[in-house]
Amino acid sequence: MKLLSSNTSPVREVAVKIILLFLAFACFFAFSADSLAQTSATGAPSWYFTVPKARTIDRTSFVLGLPYIEYSPADRLEVGLHGIKYAFNTTTYPFAIGVDPLLSFAYAYAVWGLPTGANSDLTVGVKVSPLFLLLGYEAQIDDNVSFVLEANDGALAGLRIRVNPQWFVEFGAGVAAYGVWRADPFEHRGIHDYRFEHIDFEPTLWAGFAYSDFIGKYSR
Repeated sequence: MKLLSSNTSPVREVAVKIILLFLAFACFFAFSADSLAQTSATGAPSWYFTVPKARTIDRTSFVLGLPYIEYSPADRLEVGLHGIKYAFNTTTYPFAIGVDPLLSFAYAYAVWGLPTGANSDLTVGVKVSPLFLLLGYEAQIDDNVSFVLEANDGALAGLRIRVNPQWFVEFGAGVAAYGVWRADPFEHRGIHDYRFEHIDFEPTLWAGFAYSDFIGKYSR
């Protein structure tokens, strides 16, 4: 979940400095590794932080936590707090579409997975939302830690940590764009009437956790 800083100038300055230090540390920690460990599938969430990946969790598996409450009732289909996502059966460039009406991290979107190394994944996409592009990157640092970088109405970078094969915690920091659209129900403009005015980038923090039943032992 996102934790927003105060609008007062001293607090914002301190928050920006902390976030810059964190981003520098996270990037150094991620890219200074000599090699990425070979790891098997662990059932991690099929999202970066707020950007969807071009895959879904395994059939009959589930992910519970914040902001993750997801279940896969059928192959390549995922439903839950993030809405609905369907991954098409492609191998060269994985492709998925979805809608996220509750959290609205991506709203209606389409994402593509691009070729990367065996221990990382890269996703690009478009969405029906103010800043239309999505970008996500995750690289495994060792058996239990991965580095996550994403762009979605701003930018976030952080770490996803596997406590054990089922439990994950994650934290990140970055900047988020606010004021990029207005939806006034009293004037009946609706949610698609975006107004690109008064765009303001605010420092933001991210924290999340999840329990992943990736082998489906409780849902078969």
